[in-house]
Amino acid sequence: MEPPQTRNKIIAHVDLDAFFVSVEELLNPSLRGKPVIVGGDPSGRGVVSAASYAARKFGVHSGMPSSQARRLCPRAIFLRGSHGIYSQYSHQVMEILGRFTPAVEQVSVDEAYLDLTGCQRLHKAGAVEIAQKIHHAIQAETGLPASIGVGAGRIVAKIAANSAKPNGMMVINPGREAAFLAPLPIGRMPGIGPVSQREYMKLGIRKIGDLSQFEPELLRQVLGNHGAAMARRAKGEDEGHVEFSAGAEGRSGLQSVSREVTYSTDTGDPERIRATVSYLSESVGRRVRRAGLVFDTVTLKLRRASFSTVTRSRALPKAGDDTSVIYRTACGMLEPLLAGSRERVRLVGVGVRAMEKRPEQMDLFLMQREARMEALHRSMDRARDKYGFESALMARSILHGRG
Repeated sequence: MEPPQTRNKIIAHVDLDAFFVSVEELLNPSLRGKPVIVGGDPSGRGVVSAASYAARKFGVHSGMPSSQARRLCPRAIFLRGSHGIYSQYSHQVMEILGRFTPAVEQVSVDEAYLDLTGCQRLHKAGAVEIAQKIHHAIQAETGLPASIGVGAGRIVAKIAANSAKPNGMMVINPGREAAFLAPLPIGRMPGIGPVSQREYMKLGIRKIGDLSQFEPELLRQVLGNHGAAMARRAKGEDEGHVEFSAGAEGRSGLQSVSREVTYSTDTGDPERIRATVSYLSESVGRRVRRAGLVFDTVTLKLRRASFSTVTRSRALPKAGDDTSVIYRTACGMLEPLLAGSRERVRLVGVGVRAMEKRPEQMDLFLMQREARMEALHRSMDRARDKYGFESALMARSILHGRG
């Protein structure tokens, strides 16, 4: 197989296989080969965070109610999870990736995109050899299995990585994108979930290749902008690029800070959901400031009553530690999700990508405004330290605890 040429964009998607379970197996090798489920309480409202391949044979998958997972796999071993340890392994992997290219976009604790365009000369190797080196380095230095997909765009790279699972590698050469995608089920296309999949199937679209037969404008008329975008993707057209804000030298300092809430009763009240976002934003902001960090990316997570989960992330123009920035950014991502579905909400999560503060020149008036906000946050944080977190909340957060 010939590697992609340097004139083409070369994007890699690295996906750590069954990440939480894989870490648990490293910590306790006796778990290997057994049906292991991380996350949730099998008798409560929790959900599966990760399942071993042995558990998946019984139909268990992430996002499934833990009680349902228990019914499907009665002999499963349930683990609460060690998120601090997972974070450490994640940081170690991201540091490894940063050695191969400064263009690394971490999209979750166990996934990242890499732009390898132009890196062949640096590493004196083609795209295939670079991907092999990355795969070997992750295995040798962490012991974790990873699947890697390489292609001319993000979508093809992600689908290739999924096709290579478990612990494999797949490279799609330029010009072969449409041929690779054509025979795959429509549900394999990122952005097409169970609900939209049914809409596509009503049109006779069962494989990605079927989707590519439609002109984008026609699908736009029937399914809106989403349909037009999917038609272009099915032909291998992918305008997405890897976004990054820190070089390899600073990547080991990145960390995820997040909190989420599962409602005791699913809610369809937009005001209550916004209040929860505010409450979580305050909690995450406080954690960031206590650690002496700043953040440059905000993530919103929404799980609906059907257990379908949507995650959105947005990079900020400037790193900071202002809680109100977390809230405004998260709400900006929330509103389209609320407007696009009437389904009730089960879980809300808010997170940020945090890092160490870096000295920089600032506008005098901006410095004064940020100093006032910092003083306000410090005052509220001191009250919370003394009297408890909920002793000092923004008014918009109070509704979170009602109902």
